[in-house]
Amino acid sequence: RCAPPLSEVAGQVVQLCQGRLLVGHGLSKDLSALGIADAVERQWCYDTITFPDFQARDGSARTLKHLAKRHLGLDIQVRGRHDPEEDAAAVLLLYLQHVRPRLAGSYEELVEVYTQQLLAQMQQGGRATGSNELLG
Repeated sequence: RCAPPLSEVAGQVVQLCQGRLLVGHGLSKDLSALGIADAVERQWCYDTITFPDFQARDGSARTLKHLAKRHLGLDIQVRGRHDPEEDAAAVLLLYLQHVRPRLAGSYEELVEVYTQQLLAQMQQGGRATGSNELLG
């Protein structure tokens, strides 16, 4: 067909991400699927899966559909399919309305959020990272 090769698309995504905040849900999986997990500047990444308020009591990740309904009152993925624009809008709203305000809190709150995110990432088998990567 007429689709560009994955390597070309991946390169374009890396360029688009440079110097920009990248917010996603399951972001590390998306970047790995594109083969660019190590190429994207992680200090500019924020994955909503790592935010403690968005996790189940056992620390496991909740679905984006669940988070959108619970925290935003939005019904997404109603036809059983992921709509990339709808998912992206929901993630951005979650970040802007619930995550970013908490990150602007006191030093103690930032340490608590960072600690919880680091623990969650380690439980999911991810590598430990710097605070800039986790805090966005």
